Amino acid sequence: MESLLALIATLGGVTVRARGMRAVNPTRGYAVGSTDRTAVLLPLDTTERALRTALLECAVRYGTRHAGAWVEDGMIHVDPTTIISSRRAALGTAKANRQRAIYGFKERETIYV
Repeated sequence: MESLLALIATLGGVTVRARGMRAVNPTRGYAVGSTDRTAVLLPLDTTERALRTALLECAVRYGTRHAGAWVEDGMIHVDPTTIISSRRAALGTAKANRQRAIYGFKERETIYV
C-alpha cells in the first residue's frame, strides 16, 4: 500500500479516490475543494492511519468521490474534493466554495483563484 504521507511530503499534496483510498493522478482536469473551509486539520506528525481515516470520513461526510490533503501553515489540510474537467468551471466552483486555489493535474501546479 502506498504511503499517502510520503506522497504529501514529496509532492506537497495528494488527491485520493475515497473507494480504495488510492492516490489519483489524472492527466487532465482540476481538483477543487467541495466546501467553503478546510474540513479537517491534522498535525504534520500524524500517522498514516489517521490521515487515511480523515480522508475517507471527509469524502463520506460531504458525499464526494475524492478527498485531498496538502500541507499549509505547518498543518495537513484535508478537504472533500471534486475533479472537474474544465478550468473555467473549476475556477467558478472554487469561487462559489470560497476556495483560494485549485490544482491542475495537467499543469501539475496550484492555480490561484
